[in-house]
Amino acid sequence: MVSVMVQLREALKRQPTVGVPPTTVHRVPRPQKLKPHNEIAPSHYCPHVLAHDRVCLWSAPHSDSFHSTLLDDLPLNTASHLLDVVLISVEPKTHENYGAGLLHFHQFCDSISISEDKHLPASEQLLAAFISSWAGHVAVTTADNWLAGLQFWHLLQYA
Repeated sequence: MVSVMVQLREALKRQPTVGVPPTTVHRVPRPQKLKPHNEIAPSHYCPHVLAHDRVCLWSAPHSDSFHSTLLDDLPLNTASHLLDVVLISVEPKTHENYGAGLLHFHQFCDSISISEDKHLPASEQLLAAFISSWAGHVAVTTADNWLAGLQFWHLLQYA
């Protein structure tokens, strides 16, 4: 079962291919080094990836049990296809905005010593505290996008 979970995580690392036409080969962007004010606590749940990949590649302890349950119910190819369809339901630029929100959420959790197992599923109080910490510092539309990103991340992890 563990090797199948590894395969599912590897499938998440590649770009979804459902309904995506073939494209020309181009340079693959690499994540930049995080600026000092954008760092988060090191964690294997949050690898250093591009902002638009955070939604699909960042996880939490809850994700392990979800992936295990998903693979108990569905074969690997079907589970991978399901997650691909969910991921392509959101525009690539939106993934990038959602990834920025995830980064800020994890930074907030680190700043108040919230353990990773409380990041997902996040309580309503934690989400309210996170977004209120940005009140007056970011536009309402930015806060709305960050919350939408957290909601999508929870949906993708069945949290």
